[in-house]
Amino acid sequence: MESFFLGLVLVCMIIWRILSTTHKRNKTLPPPEPSGAWPLIGHLRILNSQIPFFRTLGDLADKHGPVFSIRLGMRRTLVISSWESVKECLKTNDRKFLNRPSFAASKYMGYDDAFFGFHPYGEYWLEMRKIATQELLSNRRLELLKHVRVSEIETCIKELHTTCSNGSVLVDMSQWFSCVIANVMFRLIAGKRYCSGIGKDSGAFGGLIKEFFYLAGVLVISDLIPFTEWMDLQGHMKSMKRVAKELDHVVSGWLEEHLQRREEGRVRKEEKDFMDVMLESLAVGDDPIFGYKRETIVKGTALVSELTTFCITSSST
Repeated sequence: MESFFLGLVLVCMIIWRILSTTHKRNKTLPPPEPSGAWPLIGHLRILNSQIPFFRTLGDLADKHGPVFSIRLGMRRTLVISSWESVKECLKTNDRKFLNRPSFAASKYMGYDDAFFGFHPYGEYWLEMRKIATQELLSNRRLELLKHVRVSEIETCIKELHTTCSNGSVLVDMSQWFSCVIANVMFRLIAGKRYCSGIGKDSGAFGGLIKEFFYLAGVLVISDLIPFTEWMDLQGHMKSMKRVAKELDHVVSGWLEEHLQRREEGRVRKEEKDFMDVMLESLAVGDDPIFGYKRETIVKGTALVSELTTFCITSSST
């Protein structure tokens, strides 16, 4: 009996030894981390200086190598400063780096991460990207809605001609071309125009979009130190909730118009915009789809498409 237990103990020790050796062999070393990290705030003290942020990271890369990590508050962040490593991460192993943590802007202004551009990689992200690619950017859809581009260009040229016919008027052509592009994309997505043919945006909505991008780019303390969220130390989350409410009011109006047109049977195939296609693609009912209501997905996907359009047209000028 004693020999049986001794043999059992010996077998367990051998198995444990094999498993521990395999674990050590497979264990990868973490990237180097600069010294000087403080509790809670991490390396924020080092980064908060008169030296530009990118220069500080460049100096750290010279010291620690092209791949290292820093602590932004309580979040560990990987920093890559060589094109070879960037290619390895974003092309060769892109799926492993597609995930992203939730942050205040996507939570409060992105319908609780319903913006598929902000959503973590998964079934929802893949499905929304598929719909956007096939029903907004595919050659088939672009050819089907060619008349939208033609009519919008004609309208913008007529508005420009009417304005200039009234006398000497200074027109920023760069802004005018951006306006044409924005109008085409807005009509393809929601059936709405963004600005007039002489480059004037749609007032309040244009201001909300600018506020959105500003708030999406600010540093929110709770993104780095999560337990401070309830305090809203900087007041940014209050502003985000206000902008989200006002944007939702606009987009909800678009959605109601589309739903009403569908009920009345006034949607023709050649006139369907992206919101119409989204409503057709998603099942009708109260059951959540990937954790979201159908209306939330339509509003979130349409709005993020509009925001992307605004970003592209702004960068072109």
